[in-house]
Formats: sequence, structure tokens, C-alpha cells
Amino acid sequence: MIMETDDDSAGLLAEFRTWLDCERGLSPESVRCYSNQAKAFLAATGGPGAVGGLDAGQTRRSTMALGHGVTSRSAGRTKARGY
Repeated sequence: MIMETDDDSAGLLAEFRTWLDCERGLSPESVRCYSNQAKAFLAATGGPGAVGGLDAGQTRRSTMALGHGVTSRSAGRTKARGY
């Protein structure tokens, strides 16, 4: 599924990818996956302007309402290790 992004969304997603890579040190595959999730979230919520003023709690509730639940990192690590 390819979603179009406007210039504001594209710029924000580029900043997010840079932050994930440089500040968080995530692998390229993790950066790609998180970027795709963020792109879908922005498209579903109306773009950066619609979510710019939300705090973490409001963003989490918006994410849950859109069906993009947050999963535990430890659960993902366990699954990746094959346990």
C-alpha cells in the first residue's frame, strides 16, 4: 500500500527517520518499519498539522482509536529470537 505524502509530512518523516537512525541507533529495517507506521498514522489523522499539538497521551489514544496499537518492544524481541 503506497500512501502519498504532502511536503509537510515528507519533511516530518525525513526528520523522524534521521532521529531514529542517528539518535536512537536503530537498524535500517527498523527505521523503515517505524517510518511506514508513522506515514500511515499521519495519513489517517490528517497530517502534521492535525497532530502537532497533541501530547503523548492524546497521541496514544489517537493511535489506538485508529487501530494502530502500541506493542511491547520486549514482545517483539522475544518473537525475533524465536522463543
